[in-house]
Amino acid sequence: MFAKQAFELVQEVLSCPKDVIPPYNDEAFRNVIDEVNMQHERLAAVFQRERTDRLQEFRWTHRSLPAHVQNNLSPLELQYFAGYDQLLNKYMRSGRLGVGLDLTADPTPPEDPFVQVRVLRDYGEVMFSSGKVALQRGKSHWLPRDEAHPLVMDGVLEFLAATSC
Repeated sequence: MFAKQAFELVQEVLSCPKDVIPPYNDEAFRNVIDEVNMQHERLAAVFQRERTDRLQEFRWTHRSLPAHVQNNLSPLELQYFAGYDQLLNKYMRSGRLGVGLDLTADPTPPEDPFVQVRVLRDYGEVMFSSGKVALQRGKSHWLPRDEAHPLVMDGVLEFLAATSC
């Protein structure tokens, strides 16, 4: 039980008359210190794990770190994020070791491979697998979902709500 031995050490001293000092219990005192250190290590590990989980979540949901988040990170956390980003990008690339799929695009399988999007800002002509499209502000298009998603994440496009017939 946490702090039981520390409580017993205090009780040992307090139970003696003021003019008596009981023998120093080195073993019990070391056990108390070890227990405190172990608790602190656990708390520090929880703190670090929560921060790394949040960094990973940012990579999956935002692709990059906003400036206000970057300012709050240690150099090692920035290095961790960069390494995690590099590993995830390498895994998603096509080729011998990659899956060839953007795993951050959509966590649920789409019902339709095409989505309707609206252009939020002029972006010029972009080549999609379905053909070349001029992305002009205010226009809407039906585009391949997996190819439109990065442009949505970058603020160039927005998904339009699906309407049912």
